[in-house]
Amino acid sequence: MERSDAETARWGVKIAVWLYAAGSLAASQGPDVAILALLLLCIAVDIADARFFRSVASVMAKSVIIVAVAWSHPALGMLVASTTFDLAMLGSIPAVAIPVAVIPAVLPPEPELHFAFASILAAAAGWIARRHADSSAHLIVATDAERGSRYRLEEAQRRLDTASADLVRATEHAERTRIARAIHDDVGHRLNGVLMQLQAVRRLVDVRPDRAASMLDTAIVALGDAVESVRETVHDLRPRPPSDAAALRRLASEFRFCPVNLSVDDHRYGALPANHREACVAAVRELLTNAARYSRARSISITIDCGSRMRLVYRDDGVGSARIREGLGLSGIRRRIEALGGTIAVSGHDGFVVRCVVPLEGPLEGGDG
Repeated sequence: MERSDAETARWGVKIAVWLYAAGSLAASQGPDVAILALLLLCIAVDIADARFFRSVASVMAKSVIIVAVAWSHPALGMLVASTTFDLAMLGSIPAVAIPVAVIPAVLPPEPELHFAFASILAAAAGWIARRHADSSAHLIVATDAERGSRYRLEEAQRRLDTASADLVRATEHAERTRIARAIHDDVGHRLNGVLMQLQAVRRLVDVRPDRAASMLDTAIVALGDAVESVRETVHDLRPRPPSDAAALRRLASEFRFCPVNLSVDDHRYGALPANHREACVAAVRELLTNAARYSRARSISITIDCGSRMRLVYRDDGVGSARIREGLGLSGIRRRIEALGGTIAVSGHDGFVVRCVVPLEGPLEGGDG
């Protein structure tokens, strides 16, 4: 029972009591004006308390007034049922016993049982109405709390679904980027090298067939390596490519377009962390590929110093460029170097020069500190 239903029951009891008292007075012999005035007074007190006070103390005071008035006429004793109902609605069971207990003392013997019985029924009805109202209120609160919890759970689930979808998209994007980078850095460079070697073979096949045959053999080997690398990349089984000094020397020796002078201390270079060595090998591979494509250089020098810092300097005597546009290759070198906390500088004046510097956390074994 909601609050409005409890109020409806409360006022229904009051109106029924008032009508009963008025009917009893009308049925009695010659009710005088004073008795009617007392009935109206009791009704007024009842209404005033219900509208403005609604406390145990005010209802008790009202009960005293009504009991006093009921002394003048037994019919007015039924008004005690109204106050008893109010006390029960307020949850004051001890107070309910007071008007019921005093009824035998103030009323004539004949009607007192009727009034006492009516008061007890009113008290029971009031208590039931209150308990029902309290239960309904608790149920409403519990329902609201459950609804709020459900809304919060649904919102949390929605956020979790969104976060999961974002994570899946981010993971897919990162994996695509990783695969693209792996193909570009390894397979792409190998295939470009094979293509350039085959183009050179085509030019030399008539004028220098022995040289063309040697380059063709090298291209076949390189193509086989590229195919194997593709297979390993697709199956995500490719191990880390070699990054020792021998890998650098192999890149320099396999470059066919002009001499490459590589200067590196094998011992100090070998003491570098693996990530630094891999960055060096990837940078040298990328720079040599770019040189074969664009530089028209006649000589290339690559110097790698390892001490308190790792420094890689690439220099060629090619055409250079006043304006350097970083493509995927140069941007990849920059990304790797900067990921190690290093810097990269590129110059297109007087050939093409790239300087990469990466600080080291401590002196290398065999280094100069």
